[in-house]
Amino acid sequence: MIKDRKRFEPSKVPGLLIKCWNREKAGVNTRTGRIPLAGISAHRGKYPILILYFQSTQNDNSMLRVILFSAIFMFLHTGWSQTPVNIAFNQPASQSSTANNGEASRAVDGITDGIWANSSVTHTESTLQPWWEVDLGSIQEIGGLSLWNRTDCCKNRLSNYYLFVSEDPFTSDDPAVTQGQAGVFSLFESSFPNPDHTVIINQSGRYVRVQLQGTNVLSLAEVEVWQSPGGDFQTIDFPAIDKQLSTGGGLTLTATASSGLPVVYELTSGPAMLAGDQITFTGATGMVVVRALQSGDGSYGAANPVERSFLVVNPNDVQPVVEIRTPGPSYPVYMPQLGWYEISATVSVEHPEVLSVTSVIFTVDGVDIQATGENGYYRALWEAGDHGPHQVKATATITGGNQGSQNRFFDVSSSGNMESVNTFDHNQIFSGGPYAYTGTYELPSSVGGYSQIIGHLSITCPPGGCDPWDRIAQISVKGRDGQWYEIIRYITPYGIACDHSIDLTRFADLLQGVVDVRMDLVTYQNGWEFSLDFEFIPGNVVFPYSRVEKLWTGTFPFGDPKNLQPLDTFHIQFSPQAQEAELFVVNTGHGWGENNSSNAAEFFEADHLFKINHQSAFGQKLWTGCNPNPDGCADQFGTWKLSRAGWCPGAISPGYSYNMSGWILDEKVKLSYIFDTYVDACHPNNPGCVSGITCPNCKDGFNPHYVIASYLITYGLEPVQPSGIQTAIQEPVGGQLSDLGISITPNPSHGEGTLTLSRDLDGPVRVSVLDLQGRILLKKWVQAPEQGSVIPLQLDHRPAGVVWIVIQSQEGIASGRWMIH
Repeated sequence: MIKDRKRFEPSKVPGLLIKCWNREKAGVNTRTGRIPLAGISAHRGKYPILILYFQSTQNDNSMLRVILFSAIFMFLHTGWSQTPVNIAFNQPASQSSTANNGEASRAVDGITDGIWANSSVTHTESTLQPWWEVDLGSIQEIGGLSLWNRTDCCKNRLSNYYLFVSEDPFTSDDPAVTQGQAGVFSLFESSFPNPDHTVIINQSGRYVRVQLQGTNVLSLAEVEVWQSPGGDFQTIDFPAIDKQLSTGGGLTLTATASSGLPVVYELTSGPAMLAGDQITFTGATGMVVVRALQSGDGSYGAANPVERSFLVVNPNDVQPVVEIRTPGPSYPVYMPQLGWYEISATVSVEHPEVLSVTSVIFTVDGVDIQATGENGYYRALWEAGDHGPHQVKATATITGGNQGSQNRFFDVSSSGNMESVNTFDHNQIFSGGPYAYTGTYELPSSVGGYSQIIGHLSITCPPGGCDPWDRIAQISVKGRDGQWYEIIRYITPYGIACDHSIDLTRFADLLQGVVDVRMDLVTYQNGWEFSLDFEFIPGNVVFPYSRVEKLWTGTFPFGDPKNLQPLDTFHIQFSPQAQEAELFVVNTGHGWGENNSSNAAEFFEADHLFKINHQSAFGQKLWTGCNPNPDGCADQFGTWKLSRAGWCPGAISPGYSYNMSGWILDEKVKLSYIFDTYVDACHPNNPGCVSGITCPNCKDGFNPHYVIASYLITYGLEPVQPSGIQTAIQEPVGGQLSDLGISITPNPSHGEGTLTLSRDLDGPVRVSVLDLQGRILLKKWVQAPEQGSVIPLQLDHRPAGVVWIVIQSQEGIASGRWMIH
């Protein structure tokens, strides 16, 4: 630190002249004589320059050094180059709840690291409208606010959130009430920070709050509250820069300042050259770092510099890696009758953002076959002309022309043996993670050779004992298209070891060659050890070929008053080779307790319905008796004997199978999965729910839900090509709202309006409001609306401009534009 006398006396250095100029050499201050440091005012302008003239006839170096230090001290404290100050650092922070030790203080510790394991990310419970806030200690002038998101996962949790600033404490946990509180500044943001996002506030305040609109976990890596020491606050928007090819010719930098002032750039490092806003590359592979700056002017203080880094890749430095998946290296291809066989391979390439696979060719016994596929997974049909030895070579070409290949010798056999393959071998999943285990294994290859494939699952206890609670386990295999397919849904028993078996023959097309197998199991309190064996039994097969295709998969709400029918309708055009077809559905209900009315979904006996072409086709009573245990896993702890929605503790969920062969010849089939009419009266989306009166806690985020894995499985005498499967929302929208007898008023509006029906519509009817990017802003279901029905619409977030209203009914799809002010 340089300390000065606060004043210096130029009279001791005769002829001293001090000038402060800007870049344009417009003189701002010219002083001689006795001058206090504070008397030389700073001029905020572009590229400020301090110029000292020493016009002394005396040779007094010591005095010149004092003057120079004084001038530097003055220059550094005039505000010209000062960037905003984070006034939230280490201030008291709080949040609506805390989970997993994710304390609120982590968001003001000065660390923007978004990786949860590094202990600097906050974490609330999953509740309705969770919030986080900081108390700045006193009323401050707030220029802007920066939010840093979690980066290792779950980025989209921090979406659709409010930012509140107030001089007084917030009086409510309801964001709608907070918006109406006197003196509160509010701002709504729909997109998640990736990894950070800065907004301009320019308000005075002491309390700053971040609050989600819906039900979720709120996690923050850091919240920075900026105070600009000189002029209004400004930000730099510098979009992230993707990887680049060194042969791509360079790029134009596109940072902008919120003030409208020009942004300048600095090249910090890397194999590139910078001229103004143009970057060109030298040809080498390496990381380029560039910084955007805006130093402010008479109205705006300096902006925080923003730095972006990106990788430049020379394609000549990269080789693709090819791995043949079918046939495998150890087993022959068991083919009782000669026919077609699907050869497949994976191709991995570094930097797939800029380097792609341009061609994959399989060469079998000297004959080239062009492969098809994407995302690293490629396939081609080869017709076996004889039993005996064969050779296959897979060759991949990537951007720039580099190639990689793999050779494999294999036999085609007319006879096969019973085979048993061990995959997981008591690999333990530990408490606290990791919650998944993936291995790569070789399974026997066949075309119609195995009449049955049995999976044997064993769950044992690690030292210290098993997890005492029932946990959802999902075993999946990766198909030759690169997608994961769940083949076993298992719920762990209450604290004891058990063995299980299940028929997996319907997944025969997936279970051959070199495959990846994954176990997902979120477990606590010591975890589990597990093993999985596949048994392949030879025998006669009616249809040697099959194909498994996904339908509804994932987690879906049950009884949500705002989303009672969350599943899309599928439009299916069966493969020309399909001769039999099966709808296979695994559905297990979860969520229970006093805040879920009727103890749903786990303990609710639901009656669901499958409709085909708007007609009832199959009923599904989602209820499983657990005493006796379906897999013989008895003498557990806890409530294992109680029946449940599609599962039991210590048992594999067998799923439900429905024969769809009768619809194969239809030109197109509409398949709908209609949930039971149950409504959760304690759901946060129920406007009639009152905490402590109608339900214990209307903000509880543990709501009824289903975990679903469902497939269309088709069988044939020839290789079964993919079916044409589309969801209704993906179909081209045709017709106007008036075609269905629907009108929207008012139009334009402020985000509130009504749909009025001039005739009856067969239900259910789905109403969706989408922005011009296709993002769903609102979705609701209406059961069989009649003539004169009024459907209210209200957008919580009102984007100015045009949105689309899409109506999907059994009579078709129609849309209309809605103008929002």
